[in-house]
Amino acid sequence: MERLKQVLEESKHLKQAELSLDDGEIANANRYEKLFHISPDFIFESRIDDLKFTRVNKRACDFYGYSQEEFLNMEIFDIEVDAPLREDIINLYQNTDVGKIIEVFGHNKKKDGTVFPVHVKFTKIDDEFALANVRDLSVSRLGFVANLSKREEEVLQLIGSGLTPTEMSNSLNLSIKSVSTYRKRLINKPKLKNSIQLTQYAAKLIKIETTE
Repeated sequence: MERLKQVLEESKHLKQAELSLDDGEIANANRYEKLFHISPDFIFESRIDDLKFTRVNKRACDFYGYSQEEFLNMEIFDIEVDAPLREDIINLYQNTDVGKIIEVFGHNKKKDGTVFPVHVKFTKIDDEFALANVRDLSVSRLGFVANLSKREEEVLQLIGSGLTPTEMSNSLNLSIKSVSTYRKRLINKPKLKNSIQLTQYAAKLIKIETTE
C-alpha cells in the first residue's frame, strides 16, 4: 500500500513537471507567433524539399493580396520573378549551415500582377524548414533607382537639385518635350500623383543619397 502511494506521488510530481514544461513551451510559441506577425518585414516559412510555403505572416498576406490558405498552396516560384532554377535553390539550401544568413535581391509579384524589387534575407531553421525575411524596396532609393534607365536617373537627379525643365533641357542637351516625357515616366514609376510630389520625392532621394 505504501509503495502504491509512493508511485502515485512520483507520478503526480512527474505530471506537474510535464505540465510546467508544456506551459513554458506554449509561452515561447505564443511569443514567437506574435513576433512572426508583427515583424515589419514579410516573413515566409517554407519547406526545403519542395519549396512550399508552410507559414506566412499577416503583413505579407495584406501586402501581396493572398490569404494564408492561398499561400499554403503556393511555393517560392509563385511570387519570385527572377528566381533561378529550382535545383539551384534546393542545392543552396542543402549546402548552407543552419542559422547562416544569405542575402539576395530580386523581384516579387503580387496577386494583382504588380512586380516590385525586394531584398531577401533567408536562413535555414533546420534541415526541413527555411525562413525568409522579405523587404519591399520599391519605396526606397535603392529599389526605385534600380528600376530607372540612366537618362531617367539623370533627370531625377536634376529634379531633386531644383532645376527647372528649361535648365534640365540645357544640361542634358534634350528638348523640353523629352524632359517632359521623362518627368511623366518618373511620376508613374513610384505611383505619385503629380509633378509637385515628384519634386518632393526626388529631393528626398537626393538627401538620402548625400547622407549615406
